[in-house]
Amino acid sequence: MICTLLVGYSLLGRAQSGAESHGSNADPVGSQQRGWLWSALGGITIALLGTSYFLLRLRRSRATLFRLNRELRAISSCHQTMMRAENEQSLLNTVCQLVCQEAGYRMVWVAYAEAGQVETMRPVAWSGAVDGRFDPATSDPTGGELGFGLAVVAIRSGARACIQDLADDPALASWQGVALKRGYRSCLSLPLSEGNTTFGALTIYSAEANVFTSDEVRLLDELARDLAFGIAVLRARIVRAETEEALRESQQEFRGLVENSPDVIVRYDREGRRIYVNPQFERVNHILAKDVLGKTPAELSTRLKPLAALFTERLMAAMASRTVAKIDLTWSDQGKPICWFVRVVPEFDAEGQVVSALTIWSDITERKLAEQEIEQLAFYDSLTKLPNRRLLVDRLHQALASSARSRRKGALLFIDLDNFKTLNDTSGHDVGDRLLIEVAHRLTTCVRDDDTIARFGGDEFIVVLEDLSENAQEAAAQAKAVGEKILSVLSQAYSIAGRTHHSTPSVGVTLFIEADESVDELLKQADIAMYQAKAAGRNMLRFFDPEMQAALAARTVMEAALRLAVLERQLVLYYQPQVDDRRGVIGAEALVRWQHPERGIVAPAQFIPLAEETGLILSIGQWVLETACARLRDWALDANFRHLDLAVNVSARQFRQADFVDQVRYALQNSAAPAERLKLELTESLVLDDVGDTIDKMHALRRLGVGFSIDDFGTGYSSLAYLQRFAIHTLKIDQSFVKEIYWESTHSPIILAIISVARGLGLKVVAEGVETEVQARYLERAGCKVMQGYLYHPPIPKNALIQKLVPLEADLPGHNITTPS
Repeated sequence: MICTLLVGYSLLGRAQSGAESHGSNADPVGSQQRGWLWSALGGITIALLGTSYFLLRLRRSRATLFRLNRELRAISSCHQTMMRAENEQSLLNTVCQLVCQEAGYRMVWVAYAEAGQVETMRPVAWSGAVDGRFDPATSDPTGGELGFGLAVVAIRSGARACIQDLADDPALASWQGVALKRGYRSCLSLPLSEGNTTFGALTIYSAEANVFTSDEVRLLDELARDLAFGIAVLRARIVRAETEEALRESQQEFRGLVENSPDVIVRYDREGRRIYVNPQFERVNHILAKDVLGKTPAELSTRLKPLAALFTERLMAAMASRTVAKIDLTWSDQGKPICWFVRVVPEFDAEGQVVSALTIWSDITERKLAEQEIEQLAFYDSLTKLPNRRLLVDRLHQALASSARSRRKGALLFIDLDNFKTLNDTSGHDVGDRLLIEVAHRLTTCVRDDDTIARFGGDEFIVVLEDLSENAQEAAAQAKAVGEKILSVLSQAYSIAGRTHHSTPSVGVTLFIEADESVDELLKQADIAMYQAKAAGRNMLRFFDPEMQAALAARTVMEAALRLAVLERQLVLYYQPQVDDRRGVIGAEALVRWQHPERGIVAPAQFIPLAEETGLILSIGQWVLETACARLRDWALDANFRHLDLAVNVSARQFRQADFVDQVRYALQNSAAPAERLKLELTESLVLDDVGDTIDKMHALRRLGVGFSIDDFGTGYSSLAYLQRFAIHTLKIDQSFVKEIYWESTHSPIILAIISVARGLGLKVVAEGVETEVQARYLERAGCKVMQGYLYHPPIPKNALIQKLVPLEADLPGHNITTPS
């Protein structure tokens, strides 16, 4: 109707305009009538237009009110849902459904972004999505970062974002087709915030354009805030529930730990009265909790009142200082030590005031005993209970420091028991151990309580004397007095297992003279002095002398050089001829020499004892044996020398090797030497050290063809019994007896006895060390048929022996001369 009126009104307007254009020819009456008609029609039209506009506004207001009413109902339903919500996800799902269905929107969805980071945005609930599925990349026609569009803007800005008409926005041209197809015309995204943090967005799509009025947006904004608040309340409720549950579990666990703890747990109030004790308290103290609650420790026991007073003092001090305290309490119960470790923890109220203290009592008796046992094992000798080497070194460090401060001298005594190994071997290790225990006990009677006695190892003991005189001579006299007392006490007879045993010590002494002396240096000095005491005849006391150290240093250098000599083959064999009563050469003795690159030829007396001590004698002896066999092989190939015997000295350590017989067999076989020409020279002490082993080896070697000589016969035991038992071929008269022959009428009963015994047993006799014609003639008349010495020739190298062997025999006047054939 309004349109028809508007058309008619337009035509009348045009007619009037045409009539007026004809000028004066127009009918004046008609003109007036037409003007009235035109005015009437215009008034009617305006009235009709106003009515239509009013009706349109009314219709739109009713629609807006309808939508607002629906939103209010939806918001009310959402509020009820928030009040009843059990969990966050169900709340979100229900709110999306209510807003979508009751408020009449096309689609609603909620997205979360962790800590406001849109890169972590994810949809968590939605309603109204096509086919019930939701894909933000296609369900959000606004596009944008990660396909979340306006939600990204809302989360980043923390403010709402709106598009009133998706179809008219040029920026969304690529999405308009998808939007219209899904029925989306307008979109609103509201931030979900808690405090100053936006954690998500509520996004709403409508099928109508320009639908999000200010009132509608205000209601939806309120809904978003309420939803965010509801989510925060739910989360807080969950956290509180979890915290309460954890607290309940913790309290239950704590109660279980306290009630079943192996430790005694007691709580005290500010006055030191017990306000709680756990069951372990009752079990340990054999008393009920009701009998001790409200009482102080001093009221419990009269016997331990001093200990209770000490504990109470420490307890009150801990509460006063508001700090944790640790207390060690030790007492004795029927002679047994009881040790407790107590931890005191002050407890505070809400205002931070100390209201009580929790004490935890741990029985550490076994641990303390174990620690003492470990310390005993670590720092004390298990046999004698004296300090061991480790504790000795520590105390020596302390003694040196104390001496440096006080300027008073100290002394270190190194004690070694003489012939202790023999006692162990003959009487058994049990007797040896009991002797060591008795020695330790006797040593304690020789020194002051403040002095240190330690077992250094084996049968070696160390005594450390402190606070001696500041004067070195007086300090030495004081140390000597203690040392002589030790010699006297330890030399007395020992009664062990019903038998009497004797033992003597050798004592070396050194003083703390220099402030910068080290522990190792002092021990070395005392050790050197002790060996000097042994060298002086044992059961002696000797003070350290710097000359001793110089000798030891020289010995160390000599040992290193000797080891190098063995490796670099600096050792050579010299040969000293042996002649018969016709001055004919019948053999030689192989003597080792050291051909030092700087010192020249070194005599065996200078290095053989050192080789014996260090064990180098084994490799040297093996080399001598193999070289001698090689020489016998060479001689066997020459008709002039094949009759010569070659004697080789064998050391005790070499002979006692389990495979010594095999070593000799290998040397003979490897060199193809005639075994019957090899003579091994042994000392008396060697053959008597282990008679059974000696006999077995000698007979095994005799079966190979090897002969034996007893070297230095007459200087040892000179037992005639063993001469018959051992496979001996020759006796050698020691040169000390030969030197006693000064003139031809000299009467030497020892030489005569040795020759007589040898003749009776069918043994050869060789005299060594013959240097004069007087000695030679006397020995010949006494019946000694074979001699060696500088009278005939000194030891010479192998080549010199071959070259001088014949001239040597020819140049001896007055004798029948024979040459090797």
